[in-house]
Amino acid sequence: MSRLGSAWVMRHRLEQARALVDAQDAWCTASGATQRSTPFPQARENESLAALLRGEVKLNTHCYLTQDFESQCARSLWLQQRAGLID
Repeated sequence: MSRLGSAWVMRHRLEQARALVDAQDAWCTASGATQRSTPFPQARENESLAALLRGEVKLNTHCYLTQDFESQCARSLWLQQRAGLID
């Protein structure tokens, strides 16, 4: 898989995890009647990325090329902003 393909897969999975986090947050803020009538949103394949977006876990990556490093920096800033660590 190319670097561009890898970046697309990572963005796609992060978007899925973001949707999961949003659904879980909405479920948690809903009234008790709504919580009892709908199950808690879960997706095991996205739980670790959801924890990353919440700032509960850290991500360690390694890059060889300049463009990979730039991509990782941009993604890191986006993740920190999403987790509420920066404005």
